[in-house]
Amino acid sequence: ADLSTINCIGGVLPVPPKEPTASKATEIEVETGTAPTKYSKMLLVGVPPDSVIHKMKADGVSSSAIESFVQRNKLEVSDKNIESSKKSGSDEQFSCPSKEDLMMDEELSKFVKMAAVGVPAAAVARKMGLENVPAEKVFMFKRAFGLVSKEEIGQKETVSQAAGHPLPPCPPSGRRPTVKMQKIHWKPVAEEKLHDSLWASGDFAESDVDQAELEQLESLFGAKSPTLQRKIAPAKSKKKEIQLIELKRANNVAISLAQFRAFKHYDELCQAVVAHNCEHLDSEKLVNLQSLLPTFQELETIKKHKAGTEGLGSAELFFFAVSKIPRFAQKLHAFLSALQFPDQVKETMHMLELLGNACSQVIESQKLASMLRRLLVVGNIMNESSGKPKAAGITLDSLLKTAKKKGTDKKTTVLDHVVATLMKQGDPENTMDFWQTMHNVRNAIRVDIREIRTSFKELQVRMRTVHATLELEEKNLQEGTACPSTRKFVECSHSFTAKAKEYIEEIGSKLKVVEGKVKCLCSFFAEDESLCQSTSIFGVLVEFAKLVEKSKESWSRKKRAEKRRVAMNTPIKTFRGTPTKPSRQEENSRSQLLQSISRRRLCIPSSDGDEQ
Repeated sequence: ADLSTINCIGGVLPVPPKEPTASKATEIEVETGTAPTKYSKMLLVGVPPDSVIHKMKADGVSSSAIESFVQRNKLEVSDKNIESSKKSGSDEQFSCPSKEDLMMDEELSKFVKMAAVGVPAAAVARKMGLENVPAEKVFMFKRAFGLVSKEEIGQKETVSQAAGHPLPPCPPSGRRPTVKMQKIHWKPVAEEKLHDSLWASGDFAESDVDQAELEQLESLFGAKSPTLQRKIAPAKSKKKEIQLIELKRANNVAISLAQFRAFKHYDELCQAVVAHNCEHLDSEKLVNLQSLLPTFQELETIKKHKAGTEGLGSAELFFFAVSKIPRFAQKLHAFLSALQFPDQVKETMHMLELLGNACSQVIESQKLASMLRRLLVVGNIMNESSGKPKAAGITLDSLLKTAKKKGTDKKTTVLDHVVATLMKQGDPENTMDFWQTMHNVRNAIRVDIREIRTSFKELQVRMRTVHATLELEEKNLQEGTACPSTRKFVECSHSFTAKAKEYIEEIGSKLKVVEGKVKCLCSFFAEDESLCQSTSIFGVLVEFAKLVEKSKESWSRKKRAEKRRVAMNTPIKTFRGTPTKPSRQEENSRSQLLQSISRRRLCIPSSDGDEQ
């Protein structure tokens, strides 16, 4: 297919041919006047002449056609419209080439791509000069990217017209969308490859795309307009906070105080602590609040500040609220003790009950005592052969050593022998089931009587601290020097101390009983109470019970293997049943039958005279 060319200064830039656009056809109709055009119809229906001229310019009608249309129809239009149409016509003659036109040139396409990826156009133009690109193509590149001034364009125009080569106008454009479309990043085919390809035939052009199809393309592939970011109003300048304590300490306190947002201000928080109000407070929050209390130096710094609370930070405001209440730390401790006291009492009572029951179960177990005595007898028999005297008993340390002692086969232990003997005898007294009657021993391993004593002492100390604070507040209340919240604190503390006293007395009495059981447990195993603890005794018993179960399983496994071995060595019988001895009647009938058979062979007459 033939390709039209654009004349340039000293060269040509090939561009593909384009079909005449709709605006060109309209221009022919307007100029010839052979048929009524849409612009004539617009005048007939009463559209103002200025609006018609504006529509013609929007459709791309040339300035000469517009002028002839005005003269032929004798229209009165403003001089501004006529001048603008002439100016646009002059601009059309010397319009710059587009970037798409430059992409059709193989030499210029790579420089257009460099500018498209963000390289400054001026830098690309300098690069073209370094690579010896013709000056005419460099000028076209600069003109397309707006790097040439009007004076330079005028000079080039004069030189080109003098040489007989006018500046090329932009090629007639087809139908263009009214909105910005999405870009398609494709690679154009080189010019020399177009002649024998399917792209050579121009049977379909942009002018063949009607308005409806164009609108559909705009709706489907229109580029999204950038979302307008909401302007963020400049932040109001905050008043500078007054720092009375160390910055790091103030920040840590302020962060931790965020868990007390349920209170409107810190004075309300302090009053809730004094009044023992549990609505928004629990033991965990009170423990955290204890760690935030100000030190003596910080309180002194707060009290020296006489300028009020305006401008103070969160930490300073909290310290200021604490300083208003005398002995706030002691009142906070009393409130925390009141909250934690029921849980501590419940836990201490549970440990005492568990330890007492475990001691009783071990001491009262006759099966355990019988099992240990059998083990002692076997051990004495083994020691007699080596000349050692008999032992009346063994310690807990020796118990596991004796049970794990292995024989000459390096497999069977002393405890395996004791268990095997009991299993052969059928264990009539169920001696090996001693562990079933001691279900509390396993849980009591972690319960130490020393920990229970420590917990009981802590309860007593908490009780004495609250009582001392209560007496001091009552004294101040009588003297009239107490703060308004003191009366509420005294009422709540009185009810707490009355209940706490009863619980402490109950725990003290039960502790004495359990201490006596632990002492009896040590005596049961002939151990020293000061050196042996209940936890070590229970640990040895748990390990001993595991060894017994292991020995029982080993014996059962051996018995099953022995039965299988005996079954394999027994011969298989060839008859199905056991033969039985015939009766006397069967023997007589059999003998008579044999006699009759022998007579018949010898022809001997029978006893009754008849011939047989």
